Amino acid sequence: MLMKKISRIAGICLMILLVNTSTGFYTIGVAYNDVYIQDLPFTKVIDNAESLDKWVIIDPSIISLSLSNDAYEGNHSLHIQVNLDNYRSLMENNTRGFDGIKDHLAIYIDFDELHVNPVDYDYLGFFFKSPNPHCKTIIVALDSPPEYDREAWAKFVWKETITSWTLFYADLHQPMVHWGYPKGSHRLYLYVFPDNNLTEKYIDVYIDLLGLAGKGLQIETNEYRMGGAPGDNVVFLLTVTKTLGDNEDTFNVNLNTTNLKYMHTSTSISSFKLSRYQSKQLKVLVEIPPSTPIDELESVTVEITSNTNSEISKSITLWIRCEDNRGYITIDYTKEEGLIQPIWSYICQLPRFISSTDFSTLINYMEEANITCIRMGLPLKDVFPMSGDPNANPDDPSEYDFTMIDNMINSLPDNFKFIPIVTTVPKVFSSQPDSDDYSRYPPVDYELYGEFVKHVVMHLTTGWADGFHMANRIIYWQIWNEPNLELFWRGTRQEYFKLYESVASKIKEVNESYLVGGPTTAGVDLPYINAFLSYMDTHGCPVDVVDFHHYSNNPYDFASAVRDVKNLLEKYPRYRDAKISISEWNSARDFEMDEYVLNNMNGALFEAAALISLIDSGVTYACHYNLIDSNMSFPVFIHGPFGVFFYSPLYPKPTYYTIKAFNYLSDTRTRISSSVDIKHFDTIAGKSDDKIVLIANNMNYGDSLLDIIVRNLPWSRIEYKIYVLNEDTYENKEGLKLILEDTCQVEDNKISFSFHASGKSLYLVEIHRLTGISITKPKNGLYVFDKKIIPLQYTIIIGGVTINVETPRDTNKVEFYIDNNLRYTDDTYPFSWFWDELATGWYKLKVVAYNYNESATDELGVLAFNI
Repeated sequence: MLMKKISRIAGICLMILLVNTSTGFYTIGVAYNDVYIQDLPFTKVIDNAESLDKWVIIDPSIISLSLSNDAYEGNHSLHIQVNLDNYRSLMENNTRGFDGIKDHLAIYIDFDELHVNPVDYDYLGFFFKSPNPHCKTIIVALDSPPEYDREAWAKFVWKETITSWTLFYADLHQPMVHWGYPKGSHRLYLYVFPDNNLTEKYIDVYIDLLGLAGKGLQIETNEYRMGGAPGDNVVFLLTVTKTLGDNEDTFNVNLNTTNLKYMHTSTSISSFKLSRYQSKQLKVLVEIPPSTPIDELESVTVEITSNTNSEISKSITLWIRCEDNRGYITIDYTKEEGLIQPIWSYICQLPRFISSTDFSTLINYMEEANITCIRMGLPLKDVFPMSGDPNANPDDPSEYDFTMIDNMINSLPDNFKFIPIVTTVPKVFSSQPDSDDYSRYPPVDYELYGEFVKHVVMHLTTGWADGFHMANRIIYWQIWNEPNLELFWRGTRQEYFKLYESVASKIKEVNESYLVGGPTTAGVDLPYINAFLSYMDTHGCPVDVVDFHHYSNNPYDFASAVRDVKNLLEKYPRYRDAKISISEWNSARDFEMDEYVLNNMNGALFEAAALISLIDSGVTYACHYNLIDSNMSFPVFIHGPFGVFFYSPLYPKPTYYTIKAFNYLSDTRTRISSSVDIKHFDTIAGKSDDKIVLIANNMNYGDSLLDIIVRNLPWSRIEYKIYVLNEDTYENKEGLKLILEDTCQVEDNKISFSFHASGKSLYLVEIHRLTGISITKPKNGLYVFDKKIIPLQYTIIIGGVTINVETPRDTNKVEFYIDNNLRYTDDTYPFSWFWDELATGWYKLKVVAYNYNESATDELGVLAFNI
């Protein structure tokens, strides 16, 4: 179990700098916004005036460093200057997106050379200013964070013009988002990013008084949320480490029990002594009395304080929930509840810049989980016209450059499907061609723009301009992205409606059966969607799919959004049967729980709860946003860690295995009734003629014993397998781990079996009908000395061969026959026999399986040569 470090100090909004020059600390009181915090020491990491050589410039052609007389404190500050001419050249030749520019815009210092360990502290900070109007982003990244073995620490400052000295600081132990540097070098990077409206020759940033602040005490815990049943005791394990100060201190342990109503708590020790880098373990025992109501959530705060200096203290809040420790999941095979929509297959955005090796790996992962429906933007602003002629004819194939679109499609397997986004306006069509954002303005001529889009559709579906015949791979055409935000649409609401009307009608001219959708609002903007539907209804315009985006910290909120839109559609009989699509959904980016929720098991459980809720809602499409943590155009800590995969290096998050678990429902899409009698549990079950798949999402903190009961089964015997995804299986790279398999008889059309379910885990249960026996090897191929060389429609054997069979686990024995002559009997599962007898010609292989009073047979004709 990973140790989770807790070192937050609630309420601190400023770092106060107190340093003693004789001991390496710098004695200065800092006031910021009239807020004072006393006695928080600030260790000066680097003096810009004396240690300019400590900074390393990655690309001196773009970044230069010098000393400035303009300083927050003392005589000098560090002056960082970005050469914008060279930066423009870099951008023009960049083929790797954000990854291709970030390394050119950075400087760094090595903490090892400065003999400072940032793990010992709580905060990193510095004063800065940037008077240029177009320096929007400063990114601070620490490649060796205090915790999280795959996470690097990163924080960004997104500001407008900063003309006066401003304090930047960040909690070193607060969960941060994925950053693509290896751990180990203890480097601190500073990145300076200009925006796109570059009018100057240089961008200037000034940095002063960079350092670390901390109280010198860290607390780790094995868990800080636990659950137990009435009458149980739960135990939290804490490790306290002193990280600053050379003297031995005595520390007192205090329990703040203000938020305990029913429960009682105690600690294993009340005080202890520590010197620097020494640690002490202590236990916090919480008793849950039998009278505690189920679902009661209480907390205790453990406070560790120095006996000699009360300012050296830390606290951690531990949460305990009273939970059921026994539950029943009931499935009714005959109670059907409609068809399960495979919404787990839908994803947003392929990465624009990624190595061929990573891309191949990514595609393999996607196919394994059936993530094969991709919402992708079409770069229409760059497609037309190649001549640059503002009067270019949209009917002329030579005016189009489909290279980028074609390469994207050709790079994907033929079974992948798409939701293309019709977005951006070529400069020749834009009503504001001289604007840097010309592609987001309405077209001058809606009819002409629609005709242009029509030919793009023809290229992808009818083969026009050496294109594709892939109409069957287009799910629907999405017309624009978030037009209710100025970031994406610089026109009015009515202007967007006119654009949609023109584009939708032109797409229908290509083929009336093609589906079109909008308005693709940011959020469930019901007034906007209502106005959109009203306009389209009045103008008789097709709306096959009503589309919107939604982000929420509540996994059940997505279904509520779908219901709200369904209710709105009732006002419009023309669109009452329209499909509903949430073409972007995920947790809100500021959602933190335990660690950053999207990066760990909490994200996996959130995904499962949301998918079940969305399937319940009857939504047609739901695109998880997005595929990988960065789309290579934005750094992840600006864009959000929404991906199913980490990037650099590329590997799956736990959420990926949730999607993979849901894909087991693909073969059992007839939904059947499933219910559970304990809280914080979600279930969904599907069936086929010979199989049941159950997904059980356990968001309880504690463990429980679960009984699974299946009623009205028309089978005689079954085999079940139970897989689990939790923090341990993920950390051990096991993903969905098989933990239990067995067989049982069906009695009175019912089965039941039990297993122990750990908290914060996802369970996948497969129940198979057991029938017969089948030969799995040799079969349909050429076998040479027991190895299959090539597949064939018949079976040829040269040399000896192992005969493998597939049979129920509770089979007692299998007999192996050659031309009806018994040659071998195997009574140990799995059953097989190595046939290595003289053979020349055609033979009949026969296998007979025995179980209880039943038997089953399979036969196979083979051509064998073995001398």
